[in-house]
Parts: sequence; C-alpha cells; structure tokens
Amino acid sequence: MEEVSWRAFPRLDPETPTPPFRLADGLYYVNAMESVASTMETQAIAGRTVANLVARDT
Repeated sequence: MEEVSWRAFPRLDPETPTPPFRLADGLYYVNAMESVASTMETQAIAGRTVANLVARDT
C-alpha cells in the first residue's frame, strides 16, 4: 500500500481536555468536537448533541 502526503490540511492536535458543549446556561459550543475530529459527519453529530441539550434545558 502506498501512502501519499497531500499537504491539504494542517496538522491539528486535539486539545486536552476537549471543550464542553455547554459553556453556560443557554450558551452552547457546537464545535466542541472540532479539535478531536473535523469532518462533516462529526460536526453533524455535534450539532445534534447541542440541539438535544437545548431541548432538554428548555
């Protein structure tokens, strides 16, 4: 198997610890997962997580 380095994206090391989804009452951070994995699929999951938090908190 051949590996190709594309240099398309900078190296992104995960933050330790990762930021929380809920920052304060009524304030949410949708991109909390971005430092772990930045893909469209993980951002969709993160958005759903925040939507669930909002629904639970109201």
